[in-house]
Amino acid sequence: SVFMFLAILISLMGLYALASFVIYARVKEIAVRKVLGAGQGTILKMIVSEFTILLLVSTLLAWPIMWLAVNRWLENFAYREEINYFFFLAASLISLAAAGITISYHAYRAASSNPAHALKYE
Repeated sequence: SVFMFLAILISLMGLYALASFVIYARVKEIAVRKVLGAGQGTILKMIVSEFTILLLVSTLLAWPIMWLAVNRWLENFAYREEINYFFFLAASLISLAAAGITISYHAYRAASSNPAHALKYE
């Protein structure tokens, strides 16, 4: 349980760093969008939807691989248990929620920042 918690924590830290890097690289784009009239909701939706699409694709790619791995692991037991798809769905929803909170934090900071600071030297 401790190593599982550490693995989840490390993966969320990596996602936090990735979101920070991507949004930092697009600070000027976000500032220009704000100057041209985009609201906070529009910018939040744009950033969060890009990450959500990537997370959904990676989740859909991981499901068959995990099903094969769990199925092969369960073949070694004397009393075989059927695979319950609820656990796949629950794990996906929990990971999407955790990633959504992590990404929304950076997206909100970028959307609520002053565009003059990002465009000062242009």
